[in-house]
Amino acid sequence: MEVNPTLKHILPNLSDEQVKAINQTLADIGVESTEDLKEVREDDIVHILKPIQTRKLIKFWQNAQGKFADMAATEIYPATNILQDCLAYKFMAPLVSFP
Repeated sequence: MEVNPTLKHILPNLSDEQVKAINQTLADIGVESTEDLKEVREDDIVHILKPIQTRKLIKFWQNAQGKFADMAATEIYPATNILQDCLAYKFMAPLVSFP
């Protein structure tokens, strides 16, 4: 299982080597589905990423499982799905006529 779209969305500055290393590590520790990602702990991947990067990724996986599954299934740029759920995106200001 590869999680490249999510990795590049949450941590856009990751190198290709880091992405490959994370995917390999996830496979090595037994991640087989997106549901398994919420079981990943910081110490599982901290040897690849910096601590803050690790926390961001873990937080995303734990809080956005449905969004991640949708992104992986549709292969749409992740920001599209996240923006649709954003309060700012849903807010519509009334149109006002100006003279």
